[in-house]
Amino acid sequence: MAASRKSKKNTPPPSGGMGNLLGPVVSVSPNLVLCVMLVLGCTIGGVWAWKKWGRPALEQSGTVLTVAEIHVTEQPEWIKADVRAEAFRDGSLGELSTLDHDLAYKVYRAFELHSWVAKVNRVNKGPNGRVDVDLRYRRPVAWVEIPRAMSPKDEDGVLPVDAEAVLLPPSDFQGEAIPMLRITVSDLIPWLPVGTPWPDPRVAGAAQLAALVEGNWQEMQLHRITVASTRGEHRSSDPIVYELMTRRGDRFIWGSAPGKEVVGEASTTQKIRLLRELATEIRAAATVERWEIDLRDGDRALAGAKVAGRPSDPPR
Repeated sequence: MAASRKSKKNTPPPSGGMGNLLGPVVSVSPNLVLCVMLVLGCTIGGVWAWKKWGRPALEQSGTVLTVAEIHVTEQPEWIKADVRAEAFRDGSLGELSTLDHDLAYKVYRAFELHSWVAKVNRVNKGPNGRVDVDLRYRRPVAWVEIPRAMSPKDEDGVLPVDAEAVLLPPSDFQGEAIPMLRITVSDLIPWLPVGTPWPDPRVAGAAQLAALVEGNWQEMQLHRITVASTRGEHRSSDPIVYELMTRRGDRFIWGSAPGKEVVGEASTTQKIRLLRELATEIRAAATVERWEIDLRDGDRALAGAKVAGRPSDPPR
């Protein structure tokens, strides 16, 4: 009898059972299931109760926030979207009461997240439910050229950015070609969602330069900002070199990004002054040859200017 009990003790478990295929069976406590169902039921019930009684009660009491009660800084002409309506919708502000102690903060957050808003200066709650929102809007300064391989439509295109290289809503520019400088970058790093800065530092520097010459670029006949370095090259310790091109092909070597000049390089102020003077002289010369001028040399640039030959077809 003892031998029989020992034989059963040493018998290996079956190897082909369903338990081995599925792993150890986890036991779920009925109390845990009940708690989960209770929480889920309370959540669904709360949402249903708000829609059925909460919001109507607010509307009847006249304390629910409406879009008409929000007064924002007047939009500039380049923004076609309704920033106020979009922030109200995306921020779910219609679910708030004007008596909410956190109303100003929630309105602030809703507008802060809008892609056309650079900064929310302040939010003030006034009488009769009025909410005043002081905004600083983003301003487009340049088009970033997109190669065919990166375009969802498999065609060359452009995307708008502001002075901080933040990607602006392309849909707001459809059917309207706003005149701006173009930015051309070799081996471009792909962009992030609308409302976020372009992750390529070369685009950031070019956008800063575009904003710097924004008021004079047409007078100076500028057409595009180019950056020839590739992704690998711009990670080195050498500064990124920017160039300004006119539509007819004149080339002005700008050098480092504004404010990041290296030792011996002309300052941003000197370059702007020199660029204006050179543009005037080139127009007065009325020559068909293209000019190549290194603005980094400061006042010595004109003496070192050289003619690069006749222009080819005008750039796009």
